[in-house]
Amino acid sequence: NPTKEKNEYVEAIIEDLKTLGISHSKLTYTSDYFDKIFELLRELIGKGLAYVDNTPVEQMRDQRLNKVESACRNFSVEQNLAIFDQILAGE
Repeated sequence: NPTKEKNEYVEAIIEDLKTLGISHSKLTYTSDYFDKIFELLRELIGKGLAYVDNTPVEQMRDQRLNKVESACRNFSVEQNLAIFDQILAGE
């Protein structure tokens, strides 16, 4: 949300890009593209190329540390899309 971001972060990113020789012609924010991002995510999930992981944070950290595969990886496309819809609805 650009209205909540501190301008110092935006300026730091612009400066970092300049050091790489990259300039911008238009300043945008990720939030400007949420609808498109969600559309693309839905497409990836629908093709079985992505999944939604609603594992609680501490459990996820423990699983990653112990190299345990998340059960969510094995959810069906339909289950993943349902979870994705719940997340978008703020549930």
